[in-house]
Amino acid sequence: MTPGQLIDLLEKAGMLKEESPGVLGWHPTMEKAERFAAFVAAAEREACAKVCEEMEASAALSDLEKYRTRFIADAIRARGQE
Repeated sequence: MTPGQLIDLLEKAGMLKEESPGVLGWHPTMEKAERFAAFVAAAEREACAKVCEEMEASAALSDLEKYRTRFIADAIRARGQE
């Protein structure tokens, strides 16, 4: 994950707020930290699932291997539903 993506997730979680043009202030709370951690985990799960999907598209894999990569991608995404 890039620093820019992390900053976007920190803003989405409400942990950063613009104090003045171009200056971000830090406003952590436990609730915001938990929300940020959930956003990071979701982004990482999605990135891992996409790697599986890219592998599934590979012509070098057998039908069984393609099925398994789809199954794994679905299982990774399902972890976010628990």
